[in-house]
Parts: sequence; structure tokens; C-alpha cells
Amino acid sequence: MMCLFENSLNIIKYSIYIVPLILMIVLSISIENASKRMNIIFKSIKLTLILIGILILIEESNYVKLNGHLIKNALIELFEIILIGVSYIIITKIETGVNVGNKTKITEESIILMYSSIIGMIISMEAHNLITLFLSLEITSICFYILALNKNSRKLSIEGGLKYYIVGGIASTIILLGIVSIYKSTGSLMYTDILLTVIENEGIDSRIKMGIVLLILGLIIKLGIAPFHGWLIDTYEGTGMLMTFFLTITQKIVTIIVLINMYMSIMIHINMAEINKVLVVLILVTLVVGTVGSLRQQKIIRFVAYSAIVNSALLLIFLVGNNTEELICYSVYYLINYIVGLTVLINIIMGINKNRVGGNMELLGELKNIWLNNPLLGVCFIITLLFLAGLPPFTNFISKLILIIPMIVEGRMYIAMTVLFFTVGVMIYYMNLVKLIIIDKKEQQESGVQKVETYKMKSGGTVITIGVMWMIVSQLFLDEIINIIKIIVAISN
Repeated sequence: MMCLFENSLNIIKYSIYIVPLILMIVLSISIENASKRMNIIFKSIKLTLILIGILILIEESNYVKLNGHLIKNALIELFEIILIGVSYIIITKIETGVNVGNKTKITEESIILMYSSIIGMIISMEAHNLITLFLSLEITSICFYILALNKNSRKLSIEGGLKYYIVGGIASTIILLGIVSIYKSTGSLMYTDILLTVIENEGIDSRIKMGIVLLILGLIIKLGIAPFHGWLIDTYEGTGMLMTFFLTITQKIVTIIVLINMYMSIMIHINMAEINKVLVVLILVTLVVGTVGSLRQQKIIRFVAYSAIVNSALLLIFLVGNNTEELICYSVYYLINYIVGLTVLINIIMGINKNRVGGNMELLGELKNIWLNNPLLGVCFIITLLFLAGLPPFTNFISKLILIIPMIVEGRMYIAMTVLFFTVGVMIYYMNLVKLIIIDKKEQQESGVQKVETYKMKSGGTVITIGVMWMIVSQLFLDEIINIIKIIVAISN
């Protein structure tokens, strides 16, 4: 009876993945009324995401499917739920923008591509076979290339989308070369078989090591690690704030979980001393590039992009540490805090409408108008900035600190001090944004200058409230949250 229930659950799960996609494609070509067509597609995809989330919660936290090609554990389940939640928020935000008549450049094809990319990302996180991983990553990447253009004819958008396609193609080629190298040495693409080959040979040969290096290189290029970051800035600026939010969050979730899976399944059992040296250099270079780049930005979207680069470097620290399980726990905790902070930040920026000329905020200098028009929203914005900056007493300060402390314990003072130095550099720029909101608005009032714009919050209030509550209340349950994450990582190992 239990086996029958599990088989029925699997049929329902995979039907929910595929049937809505077919239905949305049919709707996109069969309904003539554009408004009605978009409304039905939005409702369909939101309902589908809810059903997928429910199925993820009710099925077993640990399972093996498709002869070991897909393996799910508690950590993957946690981030699948986070991925579904973030995607639901973004779809709702897009739907609101379309319904109120904003200049949201989105089509039904783009929504279908977003859904397809979500399915690809879920498969990528569960993949324990290299060819399954590659194919699912390519499904996601192809959708991302088209979404980066977002039916936008601006030169900047076309340039960014083209750069994303070229760099993404290079990264995929590197990953495929790594897979070929590993297969030639082991004769298998399963994580377990690769590990058994390493254990039986009492070591790792050069081809396996080269394959692992190529896999990591391809993944971190997709993540935007310096010096492979130039495409990311132009792509984000051209694609718009909502798609930037979608690409930033989802790429980080998928890439970090894929790297954690590979690390816990294969790399933790081999000597990675040489690889670690290269990774340390890349992490430090990324911190320098991201911090220096963010200090001279005037556009909000470019600031978000450089901030994403810095956070990518911090999330990769677990790869170069000796106490791997502990560092993975702290990286997961840091990633959750970053997702919450960025979600609130984007919702504030996208939720504000400039009543005189319409549209959203684009320049950092416009932040001073927030306090003039809505002091409560200004307070929420300041809390979010302080949280993302990692200033005490906010939990993001703790999440950065506990990432650095293991490096000090292991005697890698140069890594810890570099991370600390450039983290302080990012804090300075975040504090400059707080200055814009609090001090510059007073100077504007004292000089008698009229308000340039009137800002009205049109959406996102619920998400902002929940996010700010997490930033404040989570400090009271810090030990409990970290212990839960440690348990999840432990049972997933």
C-alpha cells in the first residue's frame, strides 16, 4: 500500500511539472484576448507553484529516484521551498505590474520560460548524475538567455543578453569538458561511482582532478565570480530590476546547492589543496572587484549587481575550509539572510511608484525622497540597508562573522582579514545610502527645495513586513535557527 502511494505521488508530481507547461503553451496560442490570456497564465502558474510546494513538503525529505539520477535530502528540500517562494513573489509582482498598466515588458512566453527554468533548477538541485546535471542546467540557462532580453529592444538590453549568451555558452562548454574528463577516467557519471573509483584507486588521478576543476570553473563563471564578472553587470542593467532579482536569487540558490552536493558527495573525500589555492585567489579578487565597483555606482541596479558579486564570494568560502560541514551550515545561513534582505530591498524599490512621471526609482540619489514622502517606509529601507551591510546587532553581521571565524581558527588570517577589510568597505557604501535618506533629506527641507517626486507604495507591503520582522525577530532565535540548519546539513550528508 505504501509503495502504491509513493508511485501515485510520483505520477502526480511529474504530471504537475509537465501538464501545466503544456496547458500554458496551448493557452498562449489559443486565446485571442491578450489581457485574458495573460490573466489565465498568471493564475495557472501561481496555482502550479503552490501545488509543487505542497508536494515537496508532503513527500519524503530523503529519496532516490530514476536509478540514482535524482537524490533529494533535507537541505535540497529547504531550498526548493525557498526557490518556489521567491518565484511566487516575483510572478505576483509581475502580475501586479501588468494589471496596473505599468511599463512591465513581459509576455506570456516569458512567463512560460520562467516556469521552465524553475523546473530545470529543481532538477539541477536534485541531480546526482553529471549528464542529468548538465542537461538541467542547460534547460535553465537557455530560458535565462531569452529572459535576459525580456522583449526589450534597447541597445543595452541586447548587448547584455548577447554577453550572457556568449559567456553562458563558454561556461557550459567548460562544464561539458569536465564531465568528459571524469567519464574517461571513471567510466561513469554517477556521483557514487566516481567516489568509489577514487576510493578503490586510493587517490585521484589527474583527469578526475582536471574534470572537477573544470566543473567548478564553469559553475562559478555562471555565478559571476571575478574576473569572469563583466557580463553580469551589463546583463543585469539591461534586463530590468524584476528579472535581475529573479536571476540573482535563483542563480545563487542553484549554484551553491549544486556545489554543496558535489562537495559532500565527491570533493570532501579527495585532496583539494591545489584547487583550494586557486579558489582562494578567485574569492579574494571577487571581494576586491565587487567592493571597489559598488563604491562608485549611481544606478540602483548596478549597485545590486556588484553587491551580488561580493556575496557570491562569501558564499564560496565553504569550498576552501577544512571544517566543511560547519562552513556549509554558515554559508546556508548567510544565503538565507541574503535572500531575505534582497527580497525586501527589491520589493521596496519596485513597490514605490513616482506619481508625477511614473516608473520606479532608478538612481541612488532618489532615495532621499523616501523619507520625505513616507517616513515608515524610510525606516524599513534603512533597516534593510543596515541588515545587508552586516552591521551589528543585525543577524547578517553574525552570519558574516561566523563565516570568518573558522578561517582564523585554521590559521588563514590573510583570508579572514581580507574578507573583514572589504566587508567594512561595503558597509561604508551602505551607510552612505543611509546618509542619503536621513541627512540629505534634511538639507533639502532646510533649503526650501520642493519635493521632486511624490512616492506612493503600490504593492509589496506584506513581503516587506515579513522580511523586516525576520531581520529583527530572528536575532532572538539565532542559536535555534543555526542548530536547525546544522541538523538539516547533518542528516543531508
